[in-house]
Amino acid sequence: MVVNKTKKIKKRFSNVKMPKLVNLYPKSLYQPEKSIVTPYVVAIPTYKRPELIVKATLYVLYRAKIPSSSISLFLANAQERNNYVTLLQNPITTETKLTTILPKNTDKQTITKYAKWLLGISIVVGYKGLAKQRNFIRSWYPSGQHILCLDDDVRNVMRLNVSASNPKDRSKWKLIPVIKGLDKLIQSGFKKSIASGAYLWGVYPVDNAYFMSPNSSASLKFIVGPMYGIINRPELATQLDVTMDEKEDMERTLRHWKQDGAIIRLNYITIQTTYFDNNGGMQASLNSPLNHRKSAADKAATRLHAMFPDITRIYKRKGGPRKEWAEIRLLTIRSPKQPHTYTHKNPSSNVAQNSVISIDGLSRTNI
Repeated sequence: MVVNKTKKIKKRFSNVKMPKLVNLYPKSLYQPEKSIVTPYVVAIPTYKRPELIVKATLYVLYRAKIPSSSISLFLANAQERNNYVTLLQNPITTETKLTTILPKNTDKQTITKYAKWLLGISIVVGYKGLAKQRNFIRSWYPSGQHILCLDDDVRNVMRLNVSASNPKDRSKWKLIPVIKGLDKLIQSGFKKSIASGAYLWGVYPVDNAYFMSPNSSASLKFIVGPMYGIINRPELATQLDVTMDEKEDMERTLRHWKQDGAIIRLNYITIQTTYFDNNGGMQASLNSPLNHRKSAADKAATRLHAMFPDITRIYKRKGGPRKEWAEIRLLTIRSPKQPHTYTHKNPSSNVAQNSVISIDGLSRTNI
């Protein structure tokens, strides 16, 4: 559902011509099922991937019963918007197209319900370029809003399952899909952030159970881009806006650590996605294949180390498709254990709304 949204965007986006968003289809066509009401919104930047997002990220959210009314897709331009609306939100043809996109064993009732669910999604035109789009998303929502940010190619959210018979034997640890419990998991990320004085949380970056751990951390750890949550602070654009497409997730991690001194990572949760291999996305945005991105990655790593020299190191990858690419290694730094008072304002949640909480965390000024 393309909706009409009147909202004051920050002055730095005043030159952006926002499209007139209207209801294209009768409301009677969209009859949402009984579903959970989320105290957060879901923001997904996507570029030239309408079919991929339908069979990946959006299908994951549908199966988890996340209401489509809480989801917004952020597109690069009006043409992209037309392409996505044509596939996702055409009441005449969407259902037929889904039969060719979804797995062959998907039953007709599921396809029909999924097609109706897709009509509730909001479409927003922002910027081309991942960094600009990420910054635009932060400016689109109000201060204090809980935002779950997802990439468009997330195939599964996975939870670590530790062997009950031999919990110390990592070779027996497994990953199981998170479907019905996804909403509870997302809310736990925000609750842990509030309890630790953090405004950014994320998941383990690699879907390999052997290297994961059954705990969460508040120390300096990399928060990967395909799935993370923020408690929004658009007023801190200077401190938190990312400035590069390559390694924008590393830059966001470092900026939040410098600002807050705490980051939550759920080390028992990970995602299944295919980095760099899908068409569209950042590859298409940069108009550059993988082998041409090495120079940009090297420059980004050098720049990040110059920006945060006391908490980063540069190293070269030794193997794989990105052999010899420059990467950033984070130094091991734990959150200081000092009395900390802060305020979280979340207009869409009753949790800690407009309340002052005193905890043992980092001493920092409130938003």
